[in-house]
Amino acid sequence: MRTTTFALAWLLMACSNQAPLEAEATGQQPPALEAPSDSTPASEPDPVLAVKPEPLGHVIRQKGQSKHGPLSVEISEKDGSLFYQVSFLVRVDGEERTGGGCGSNFTEDPEGPWFVYLVSTHELYAYGGGGMLSHQTIEVEPADDSAAAADGHVRFNCVMKALTAGPRWNPGEELRATLPLPLLELIEGS
Repeated sequence: MRTTTFALAWLLMACSNQAPLEAEATGQQPPALEAPSDSTPASEPDPVLAVKPEPLGHVIRQKGQSKHGPLSVEISEKDGSLFYQVSFLVRVDGEERTGGGCGSNFTEDPEGPWFVYLVSTHELYAYGGGGMLSHQTIEVEPADDSAAAADGHVRFNCVMKALTAGPRWNPGEELRATLPLPLLELIEGS
């Protein structure tokens, strides 16, 4: 419930006029997004809808904010546990802004062997050490009603599922067969 409330609050913030995020020192630009031309009508759908799933394979093991293709990921400590927030970056009038996203708490042990594994722009795993593993998918689609869709509003459907709970890593063979091999190697090498 707390995750759903936060995700809804974050989406409302993301739809307001926020200051653009600072570009990461690497200077990488999101490849799937382009600044709209002057001839683009104001009613064109939000550019975040142009973000198609693309493979990433990035591992994040440090707190703070980082940029991975069209995603911004922030890992912070909140109420004694670690929280990740994944946001889509969009170009609006030549500026990079967050287009909304999803987040969740994933471990109560900030000092443990935790990580977030971005499989693609629309799928991630969060490992919280001690055997806790969750999986999240993000679907981006136009808003339900036609008036909101005409204004370019989007809806983020974030589906999170706890796969294992710990206290130690001991997945069943059925679960093990569905996990990406790089993820298994990361967990078992921690």
